[in-house]
Amino acid sequence: MEIDAWIWQFGKDYPGEVGNDDQRLPFASVYIKTNDGNSWQGQFDDHPAEISGLEAVKVARTTIYQPQGIGMMPWGVVQGVNRNKRDISAEEGKRAGQIAVAAAGAGEPARYIVDLEPYYHGGPNNPQFWRNDLGAGPAHVQRFIEAFVAAGGQELWVAPDARTAHLPPVSFQTWADSPTVTAILPQVYFTDFRQPARVALDHALITLADYRVGPSRIRPVLPGNAEPAPLLDAITYSQAKGCTGVSFWRRGSFRVDSLQAIAGLTNPWGPEPPREEVPREETPREDAPRDDHLRSEIDDLLDEAAELGARVQTLVTQARRKNRVV
Repeated sequence: MEIDAWIWQFGKDYPGEVGNDDQRLPFASVYIKTNDGNSWQGQFDDHPAEISGLEAVKVARTTIYQPQGIGMMPWGVVQGVNRNKRDISAEEGKRAGQIAVAAAGAGEPARYIVDLEPYYHGGPNNPQFWRNDLGAGPAHVQRFIEAFVAAGGQELWVAPDARTAHLPPVSFQTWADSPTVTAILPQVYFTDFRQPARVALDHALITLADYRVGPSRIRPVLPGNAEPAPLLDAITYSQAKGCTGVSFWRRGSFRVDSLQAIAGLTNPWGPEPPREEVPREETPREDAPRDDHLRSEIDDLLDEAAELGARVQTLVTQARRKNRVV
């Protein structure tokens, strides 16, 4: 089974326990963090591939992941208001739309994942996430989405902490009701929650149902640091409950044995399309023979070899006769 893996910082998620070569791993797509509010992720990442602007988003897609046959989707933390209580929701939405356009390949929707969590991380005067009590309410959600669409964005996926107490503070119902939001990715980190995987998944599904979000829109985010058995069970249980897919937080936290177990799992959602072959850069020589010409030349050489062998055998026989006469 091939999977989607989240990447927080290149410097933190590479190589991890699983090494640097993504093409040897069962990755269908990666979700790359591009920004924190109005700040590019490159401010927090010291890796050469850091995302420091729209051009870096394009480079990541076209030179790192696309040549490996791996998809890429951007994600970022949204705030709604900054530490000065200034409304930045429209600015964030515009940037998210521009990022979505830059990250989309040919024929792909311009899609962006919103990391929606109700934390302070520095106290009420230093908001790093979206919170109603800090001024980022339903109207800010609407402004974010309108600016996202105006900038060319087409689809939003929203990744909330779906535990009961964590949805009301982030105006989740307003996000969920928007037709632009086509998928909900609940963070079901059962290793952190210290719960059995099925208990954590059931809790997320029941809680989201209260917000009129059914399984057909749900794609749980599972913990990459889980042991193989519960992780495989979480995958198959998600499919059995009607979810449309899963992803894994995060590349740098994967256990090698768990990733190997996932690679050996038959995809419960059905067969996966083959990866597109990477186009070769070199240009074939104009004088290079075609396959049918090669086959013809080989046949001619084999015939000549057979004739030569027959002639040698005749000469050997004649020589032996002369020896006997003597």
